[in-house]
Amino acid sequence: MALYETFLTRTGVLEKFSVHSFSTLGGVANNILLGVLLLTMAVSLGLLAFRWKSLPKGQLEDLSASRESAYFVAVTLIVVCATISCIGMSAPLITELGVKLHLATKVASVKEDFYNTATFPVALLLAIGMGIGPHLSWKGRGPNGSARLIWAYAGAVVMAVAFLAATRYFGTSLPGNKLLPQLLLFTASSFALIANAMLLKGLLPHGSSSTRSPLVTVGGHLAHIGAVLILLGVVCLVTFVRKDPDDSLVQNVPQKVLGGAYTVTYLGQTGDYRTDKDNALKFAVTSKDDKTPSIAMLPFALRSVEGGQKMMFTHPGILHHLDGDVYFAHKDGPDYYYKTPIYHLNLRMGRTVKLGAYKIRFDHFDRDPQAVEYIQETGQMPPVFPVTAVMYVTYRGVTRRYSPESITRADDPLGPESPEIALPGNHLLAFESMNAGGTDMANPENGASQKAGSFTLRANSGKPAEAFELEITTRPMISLVWIGTLVLFVGGLLTLQRRNVENSVKDRAESNMPVPSGADRVGASSANTGLLPKGNVAFAENRSGHSERKGKTI
Repeated sequence: MALYETFLTRTGVLEKFSVHSFSTLGGVANNILLGVLLLTMAVSLGLLAFRWKSLPKGQLEDLSASRESAYFVAVTLIVVCATISCIGMSAPLITELGVKLHLATKVASVKEDFYNTATFPVALLLAIGMGIGPHLSWKGRGPNGSARLIWAYAGAVVMAVAFLAATRYFGTSLPGNKLLPQLLLFTASSFALIANAMLLKGLLPHGSSSTRSPLVTVGGHLAHIGAVLILLGVVCLVTFVRKDPDDSLVQNVPQKVLGGAYTVTYLGQTGDYRTDKDNALKFAVTSKDDKTPSIAMLPFALRSVEGGQKMMFTHPGILHHLDGDVYFAHKDGPDYYYKTPIYHLNLRMGRTVKLGAYKIRFDHFDRDPQAVEYIQETGQMPPVFPVTAVMYVTYRGVTRRYSPESITRADDPLGPESPEIALPGNHLLAFESMNAGGTDMANPENGASQKAGSFTLRANSGKPAEAFELEITTRPMISLVWIGTLVLFVGGLLTLQRRNVENSVKDRAESNMPVPSGADRVGASSANTGLLPKGNVAFAENRSGHSERKGKTI
């Protein structure tokens, strides 16, 4: 599966469908990856078939109320989740095969909702299982702690009521039919959290008792707590997220966003996005409770890619808070705002327009000869392609010629520059864009009449204010996701260490070798607390701390 994921992300087969396609190798490289993948599958399946008869065969038992059944269900659910993700990511390949077999009409990919909908039942069942499973005994023998789960269930109900109250107080964008699944997952995760916390509390030293379980025995419960913290974080993210899809922030003008929860002021750029690859947009952010503003930096710069071409790179600016993060994502800009109105003129070649004290005539376009020659020879856009609009402006009976430019740069995807030129009467004229028009084959002389240009005219009110359009989003309680990931990781390491100790104890006991005192305690604790299946522990510990041989197994 790891090789298959490499094949999906590195060969470019998902290039048109997924941001997870990081490169397009093509040619021999693709064939090598595909060959290694098929060879590995063939060898693995071949070895499995070769050893099939010698593999131990288990006997089916009634494990409906045992920890073995919980393990079986957990592994099955995780495999189902992996299969769903694999099918979703492979959808373009599956539909492409369908097109070739005339079973589908087009190559397509699945949407985000596919993963959310298909894996939701898996997440719900896993949360419930992580609460019930640790309270079950091995093979249904020994004391069963499931009766205590009524307290975990009661606590989960209380937390669910608090969750609903929070949706009323803080608000949610989810309609009732979409809020219900989040409530179910929140309740199941709360149940698992409380159930594992109860077991964890029992393993920690408390009161005047000197009895203490080894640290490694808490790993499984920590891992479960970490997993459910991640699920609780995801529920909060989906339920309480708030979004402003299009906030236009003008430089040095404070603006309230997210329903007034924050005030954001765009402070400008740290450099020039055309030349400084580390340039960033700078924002001052204050909430209702902040005494001093926080500073959010949004990377925004032209950077070179393969072949020397430059592309615009942006990355969300993120403010981290204990109760959640605020994301600032670039949508559009830079735009410019002026103190005085802007008049937009669309003039066909040869036309004259009167605007206030001005008569403006658009005469013709004048392209740079070297740029035109470059295009004819290479068929590509030159690094700099200026187009001049030759215009005649009459003001108070005096006519003058002006030549505003529209400058297109090959490495600037944000569009052409339109430098303003001063007119008499304290106004500024700029040439924004051109329409080269088309030629009427029946009347070729009409081609010129189709050519037009777009121009702006404004009173000179000083330098315009820069502005950007952003999408501002909250990520409430995202810290639960990161904390849960860390707790899950630590719990997993402790669990691995516990298994190593238990296997060492088992091997020494079966070979009649002395058991080290440290392993002796872990083994005895494991036997007494149900951490090892009965029948696999090859020794028992009496109260004096000495190991007694009981034969091969007990």
